[in-house]
Amino acid sequence: MAVAPTELLELAKNRRPIESVSPPEQKPNSALDSLQQHGTYLLEQQPDRLEHVCHPSGRDATGPIDHALSHGIYDIITNEEGKIVNVFIDFTSHWFTSILDRFKHANLNDPYYLWLLGVLAQEKGTPTENVSWIEMAFVDIMQSFFTKEEVEKDNFVVLPVSTGSLGVTDAIDTAKGLISEKYLLKDRENGLFTNHLKGIAFESGFHGRVDDAAEATANQAKTGHKWQGNVEHVFTPTVEYNLDGSINEELTKRRKQISFEELEKYLVKDEYAYLIVEYPIQAEGGVNIFDKQTLIEISDLCKKYGKLLIVDDVQMGGRTWTVEEDFVSPFAEEVIELADIVTFGKVFHANGSVYNLKNIKEKGLSPKYIKDHALHYGGTHTSDFANMLSGAMIMKTIMEEELWKNALDKTDEIYQAIKNLSSVFPELINTVRKADNTAYMAWSFKDQATRDKFKKFMFDNEYIKLLTAGETSIRFAPPADMDNDEVAGLMGAIERQMVNL
Repeated sequence: MAVAPTELLELAKNRRPIESVSPPEQKPNSALDSLQQHGTYLLEQQPDRLEHVCHPSGRDATGPIDHALSHGIYDIITNEEGKIVNVFIDFTSHWFTSILDRFKHANLNDPYYLWLLGVLAQEKGTPTENVSWIEMAFVDIMQSFFTKEEVEKDNFVVLPVSTGSLGVTDAIDTAKGLISEKYLLKDRENGLFTNHLKGIAFESGFHGRVDDAAEATANQAKTGHKWQGNVEHVFTPTVEYNLDGSINEELTKRRKQISFEELEKYLVKDEYAYLIVEYPIQAEGGVNIFDKQTLIEISDLCKKYGKLLIVDDVQMGGRTWTVEEDFVSPFAEEVIELADIVTFGKVFHANGSVYNLKNIKEKGLSPKYIKDHALHYGGTHTSDFANMLSGAMIMKTIMEEELWKNALDKTDEIYQAIKNLSSVFPELINTVRKADNTAYMAWSFKDQATRDKFKKFMFDNEYIKLLTAGETSIRFAPPADMDNDEVAGLMGAIERQMVNL
């Protein structure tokens, strides 16, 4: 295997004490050793096998990763003797769940904490089986992100589940159930039972691959075979950009007008129970950005017709921040205020949904329905304590060390650097964009072939993995603890490969 550039190896070694940090005391474990040897041998003999017999999810094959040494954005490759032979910097890490590097934070690399995570993962206890301080701490942290008043926390019901898709499905099922109950009590003869109700989603949106979430996903190539005709996909009122990254006000206004006319056509009908939107960014659909005013107007339409507004923040929660003097939250201020239901996942490790009982009640719907039906959600295996513990520890670390500031600052630095590059290479890259107070950005290439060539050059020549979005874009979300050396290394690599295009 080719060796990574010298500076990358040195950065990985010097900035993080890779070789000085090892797993707990090694003891003979015949079962584990056998598994490791067998799996490594199979990968060496058939490196592409997993792409045909498992979920590939668009990953780049880097070889057998040493998970005992890998951390944060660093994928460490070792040989049979345990010597480091390669390092990849992975900005796709688990679709952005690796928001922190445990080697940078003592509490996240503590042996007892890591041991406890292992025990919890082995036992696989779930909230449907027993009560735990872990669940209570996780739920309380999630509630605190939606209100700064202790007495108002219980206004937000938190339902953890095992995947983002299930969180979205729970949100949709609840929306249909709330509307169905209202009409059932009002008129038992109108036939608006839950299984007859429909929803509205936006084109280019991605909400998951299973159940109702798959039907809300607009990408027909990925989930169209699961559509049952219960979701209407309407034109998206996202921001239109000029090639220089400035907003095209006229086209943006026109998009919104077309979208809202289509949206209102369905909201007025009784059989439509909810509208779901990724906010402020449709990530996989091409990093399409909604502005705050658009969400306000969407919310007004939902209020006008008494329909549920679901904000899907599985990818954007923890990437978009509310920053006030005495209140900081990994959700946008307008989401906290306007959404009836918010889904979360990714950087929180546990996935799920949050229900604003006050907003739901103001629409003439019954908050009691949610509490009465909580046991119906997410299947028996709702979530697990290992994910809730790691999620709680990570978010606690981000809040206590104020790493959200660093995430926003590093995003701004990289955003400005890419904008500068776009002026140097206007024939190659354009439309550098990000939403306000968001640690998430993107830029586009002149065509898909150029984008894919750049991504390949970054992987082959710089050992850096980047994630694509839409047809021509690269999307980027800095880890919350990304340091200056890592930013400099990234930008140096990007500039070198831009010259090579």
